[in-house]
Amino acid sequence: MKIRNYVLHIFTAIQLGLFAIVLLLENLYGKKMRVSRYIQFKNVEFKEILFSNSSLKIYATIFIISIIFSIFLMFKFSKIKPKSFTISVFFNIIISILGIYFTVFKSTDNYKAFYFFIIACLVSSILQYVKIFSSFLVKHEL
Repeated sequence: MKIRNYVLHIFTAIQLGLFAIVLLLENLYGKKMRVSRYIQFKNVEFKEILFSNSSLKIYATIFIISIIFSIFLMFKFSKIKPKSFTISVFFNIIISILGIYFTVFKSTDNYKAFYFFIIACLVSSILQYVKIFSSFLVKHEL
């Protein structure tokens, strides 16, 4: 049980670190020339490889399915599971909404680290699901 708590705290720190790094990149874009060149290079590279229009639609669909599944989990198991389960599901919904915002209403004019935001949302959503499903495993081990 203690190991699980440490792992969950590490996942939370990774999630916060991801968003902190992305916000730092966004903030330093206008201040540091190296950062702006790196982000411009990665934006071109990511747009060609990972974030074409069809793949952005797939990412938006993944986020929508994630929201629907999270709402289902919240209503189905909120009375059985502890409050931390509901909080994890709620944060997953928020992360998925943020992911939908960045995939559907994309604008590299407003956010220069746009693709980094999407990557952070995807990784964060995966980590949230690991945290959510770990609460199911603990119940079955006892």
